[in-house]
Amino acid sequence: VMSFAWGPIVDRLADGGRLVRVAAMLQLATTGLLGLTAALGPREHLPLFVAAIACVLLIASLSSVVVSGLLVRGTSVAERPAAATASYGGYYLGSLVGGGVFLAVEPWLGWPLAMSTLACLVGTGALALAGVHVSPRPDGHAPRTFAALWRSVSRPQLRWVCLALLCVD
Repeated sequence: VMSFAWGPIVDRLADGGRLVRVAAMLQLATTGLLGLTAALGPREHLPLFVAAIACVLLIASLSSVVVSGLLVRGTSVAERPAAATASYGGYYLGSLVGGGVFLAVEPWLGWPLAMSTLACLVGTGALALAGVHVSPRPDGHAPRTFAALWRSVSRPQLRWVCLALLCVD
């Protein structure tokens, strides 16, 4: 939902060749926040726990756009439909399996160990990104981030929609 806001920033990062590093940093930030929730526990520190989970969700929305940017830059036009299907399918399958496994093992392992395991599994995504290389745009053009963001939200009919999307996401 926040693609219109993150998209221009991701384009700017991609043109600087930093997109893979940003994706890895987002994975590590998510790992750290999940590790924090393992240490906190939802009952004892509810406000801090909710804030950490909100940050995880915000990072997830940015990560989705970063992965889409990597997908567009790393595949040909003919490969993109299959790559996008695999990307979204993998995301939903991973969420389903990871959430299901977490719910199954949490009563057995306990909250701290189950969340720590989940954090470690998320952290392996950063290791997978070590082998990814995406070439810079062939035209060498780096879009102006804030100008592109302003163009995407400056139409009067979109202002209220954009505000609603920011509140919902």
